[in-house]
Amino acid sequence: MRLQFSRSLTSQCCRVLPPGFCGKCFISGRTGESSSISIPALRPEIFARQLSTRYRHTAPYCRSVSPIRCRRFIHISHIDWETVKPNKARWKARRVVVLSLMFLMPVISFGLGVWQIKRLKWKTDLIAEYENRLILPPLVLPPQVNPEAAANLQYRRVLTKGMFRHDQEFLVGPRVYEGESGYLCITPFEREGGSKILVNRGWIRKDMAERRKRQSKALPTDEVFVEGLIKLPAKRNYFTPDNEPDRGLFYFVDVPAFAEMTSAQPVIIEELATKYLEPDVFVSWEVLANAGVPIGRLPKIDLKNNHAQYIATWFGVCLATSVMFVVMARTPKSTKAQKMKHLKYYS
Repeated sequence: MRLQFSRSLTSQCCRVLPPGFCGKCFISGRTGESSSISIPALRPEIFARQLSTRYRHTAPYCRSVSPIRCRRFIHISHIDWETVKPNKARWKARRVVVLSLMFLMPVISFGLGVWQIKRLKWKTDLIAEYENRLILPPLVLPPQVNPEAAANLQYRRVLTKGMFRHDQEFLVGPRVYEGESGYLCITPFEREGGSKILVNRGWIRKDMAERRKRQSKALPTDEVFVEGLIKLPAKRNYFTPDNEPDRGLFYFVDVPAFAEMTSAQPVIIEELATKYLEPDVFVSWEVLANAGVPIGRLPKIDLKNNHAQYIATWFGVCLATSVMFVVMARTPKSTKAQKMKHLKYYS
């Protein structure tokens, strides 16, 4: 005979058993006798944890508090386990996908760290080579310069003689120097024999863009010696707009286009500011900027070498993701899966 429990008592029993359960429990009454009953349940969430938990409720059929205990030898042969298998398979598939992705993260970051070690060695050797070129005596630039050979002579000091063609100069910018806005002054340089090259004379202030505002020393008309570095200009980035020659607006140094517009060789050198750095003729950059004199570059290597930081970053990511992978791989199954396994074991 199936006994009818009160709503509160049934809800307590239903908390500890899986869906569809029809098993045996024992209830002790007022006089101490025990009865075997069938209890249906709705929720399996806390079954494994509370299989042997005692509940005390005031039953309508007894005068005192009746303890109820769910024995561990409960029969659960009537549970439909087929409804649990799809969820378990889906959980396993998700776990495999997550663990696979977690395994790839340390492997990829470790490979990137090794690659950055190679890049560090390459960049260190490159800077050392450029420094060796920088301390060599200036090389007299030949009348005709091969652009491909010039690309292999980066940071090589050169010396040439000729005249500036100020009427064909290009102002590229805006560029910022010491917190002030201005332009790079690219001027064709006509040498002996009629050949031309491009010279990056340096930075001028924005209000000195018009040549009539500059002093005479900023616009030499006689033959001069120019000492500079052979250096390829910085590449145009994705956000730099196109040059507008018709409007006289230039946002990046386009050596082939500038050379074609001025009938010059596609070679550019960056003028050094060494003549203003001598102790007897030292001039501050503010004085040069006020006179409209272009401020040339210093004879130094300006390559960035941040590969050591990248190495630390990638190996740190590798270590962190490795720890995460080990923790996730060793994490036991979910509480619900453990409960289902427990139910199967005692079925």
